[in-house]
Amino acid sequence: MSLIDPTSLYFSAAAEAAAQARKKETEAKKAERKQKFSAMLKASFDAGEEAAKVSRTSEIDSLPYEEAISKLKEMVSSAGDALRKNQMPEEMQNYKEAVKQFVDYVVKNSYEVETFKRRLTLTKDRIICRVKIIDKKLEGLAAEVLLSQHDQIAFLSKIDELNGLVIDLLS
Repeated sequence: MSLIDPTSLYFSAAAEAAAQARKKETEAKKAERKQKFSAMLKASFDAGEEAAKVSRTSEIDSLPYEEAISKLKEMVSSAGDALRKNQMPEEMQNYKEAVKQFVDYVVKNSYEVETFKRRLTLTKDRIICRVKIIDKKLEGLAAEVLLSQHDQIAFLSKIDELNGLVIDLLS
């Protein structure tokens, strides 16, 4: 039986290919473990966040119309004041969530979207969407609240822009 010559070109190429395959396999396993952990972490965070959001929205939906509007307006104002006093990430997140809830409630309760199809030719249809404003007072109030919170929203947009630039630099 002949021995394998480690200096042969074929053997060194085969050994190198096997080593690279093992390296790729171990890297893939590490990446898979990281993805599993980050997916579990994100799922647990999203579940907790979703439960809190559902409880807040169900609480607001159970209130009468006028009380819900005043509560949401107060939430936006208090979160804006807290952000003005203390520019911490938690305060920014709370403010964003309060504004999002307010705008979602306004859109859900003051606008109605109609969609219908209009036939142009035998083979072509056009889908038309019409937005009807149900409650003009609510729309005016939303514009007023967002206008009064302009400074905080501008501040948040600048911070988001800077975060985007930092992420761009890191990638």
